Amino acid sequence: MMLNFNRLKHITNADEWKQAYDEEIHKLDELYQEEERLYYKMYAEGIESGRIAEIQRIKHELMTDLAIIQTLSSWKDSLREDPIWHRRLHVFLLRMRQEALESHPELTKIQQRLQANLMDSTFMVDGKDIDSIQVSQPKGWQNFFKRSSQIRPFL
Repeated sequence: MMLNFNRLKHITNADEWKQAYDEEIHKLDELYQEEERLYYKMYAEGIESGRIAEIQRIKHELMTDLAIIQTLSSWKDSLREDPIWHRRLHVFLLRMRQEALESHPELTKIQQRLQANLMDSTFMVDGKDIDSIQVSQPKGWQNFFKRSSQIRPFL
């Protein structure tokens, strides 16, 4: 499952381009789901994975790739007569801007340090010391993550 949004630059037929875009969005969605599962394991089970940093790097590179942004913008303009595709590309381009900021390497380093501090913390609840792992495992979270992994953010 390797993302290859670059292939979109070379397709000229609109129907073929839409199909290729759908395939790449599906792969991106799978990457987001994998990231959610890894975060769940980290928070619920205390299992950290270096794959999270790799996923964040992949997302940041994708979301800041000017050639891909230009390709998507061009197709957005070309498909302005198709309101669904025009809106779909508009929303994705907005999401790319947001994700570029959220996945910035400096911000993710800070976020990871804060998360590590939180995971190593002990909280006092009703006079009892509780590890953050115990706090992060309320009933129902497993179902939340199962449901959230079924959400398709870009489809």
